Amino acid sequence: MFSFNCTPGVDRSQTRSRAIVRARIDLGSRIARAAETGEASHRVIQHGLTDGIEEITGRRAIGLVSTNNIDPDRGVEVFIVDPTDTDGHVGDGASGG
Repeated sequence: MFSFNCTPGVDRSQTRSRAIVRARIDLGSRIARAAETGEASHRVIQHGLTDGIEEITGRRAIGLVSTNNIDPDRGVEVFIVDPTDTDGHVGDGASGG
């Protein structure tokens, strides 16, 4: 005699499909929360980073592009600096002037 762990009349494929959908929604929510946390951290440290870039380069930071990746866990900050230094001189593209 064989014994099966399923209730007659219940389609287990629908139950599995719902579980997969719920798992995907949960994963999406966790990824969204991680991105929000990264963005919040970015906003907190942005001014300090901008001040440091301006001090190092002698140029005003006029923009910042930032992104984060989940897997692998990486982030990048790209600063756009004014082409003229604080004395009004146009730089030659070399670091710091």
